[in-house]
Amino acid sequence: MYAYQQRVAGTLWVEAGRAALWLEETAGPVYLRFALLALDLERQIVPAVVLDDWGKEIRGQEMFGWLRENGPYFPRAEVFGFDLQGRPQQYFLKELELTARYSCYAAADPAAPLAAGAPLEAVLLPDDQVTGIARTRRPAGITLPLRHAQLTWWQVNPALKPTFSLALLRSNED
Repeated sequence: MYAYQQRVAGTLWVEAGRAALWLEETAGPVYLRFALLALDLERQIVPAVVLDDWGKEIRGQEMFGWLRENGPYFPRAEVFGFDLQGRPQQYFLKELELTARYSCYAAADPAAPLAAGAPLEAVLLPDDQVTGIARTRRPAGITLPLRHAQLTWWQVNPALKPTFSLALLRSNED
């Protein structure tokens, strides 16, 4: 059993425990893992598979759509996955906060342990029309689970890439 991860093309910036993803088609892969929040708002599970009330397994990207659409109707369905240290976990859906935005953890290596994933807080979208950096809305074409992740979205002039620092995000936040 493996935790679900979404492969995206981009560059991962990690500075002082903070991480941002510069999305760009020509960059190498970055692997995103998404965590569901328990009702106590402290524990998280990175899902691998959902088992519905009839024993049907739901895996992959489809799992996140199923959780959003069907989760409230199947409180006894189970999610199997891992905590952030990579230990196997299991929760009934009634124990999870299904409407909370997903925490997102990023790694450059698909085999990296869960504990090595950098907590992602921002996605950077290259845009020649922006003079520097500007907060923006998530683009319409972004799919689950990234669409429902707890992230900020930024337009960034590509000329800033060689000197980019996550400190720029802090200085431009509303």
